[in-house]
Amino acid sequence: MTTLSWDDLLLQNLLNEDTKRCLDCWDNIGSETVHLLAASRFGDFFLLNRNGSVNRLDIIFGAWETIFNTHDEFIAAVNSQAWQEHNLFSMQILSAHSAGLIPGNRQVYAMVPHPRVNGGQLTFEGMQIMDITVAHHIYSQIIKQCGGINVA
Repeated sequence: MTTLSWDDLLLQNLLNEDTKRCLDCWDNIGSETVHLLAASRFGDFFLLNRNGSVNRLDIIFGAWETIFNTHDEFIAAVNSQAWQEHNLFSMQILSAHSAGLIPGNRQVYAMVPHPRVNGGQLTFEGMQIMDITVAHHIYSQIIKQCGGINVA
């Protein structure tokens, strides 16, 4: 069985200018953010806050939420296979790799159509590779048109 590397699951060294371009797409989030820890290969951002907590900007479902109280909790979760399957869609990435669909640096998998315009359904069959900044621009516009981001 093929195994996935960290680079297959996460973008860990996104340029500051790309991070800023992505975050600028979203209204009223990230004011307490210190820096980006990583981005999922589906474009979600995991951000460290000044108070040490970790937030997720979920661009698939349109949510901004605190997911861990500490960076250590985030690291423990990221190393869990169950968490990877549920939050990073590792099984779908493995399938995409088997089909030869492998994103490069600064690229993510984009769901087409976006779940907000597809009745909330996650459909991995129409996955495409897209530049992460383009994905954030498109997804933020879709989510704004469909009621905005959910802040938890």
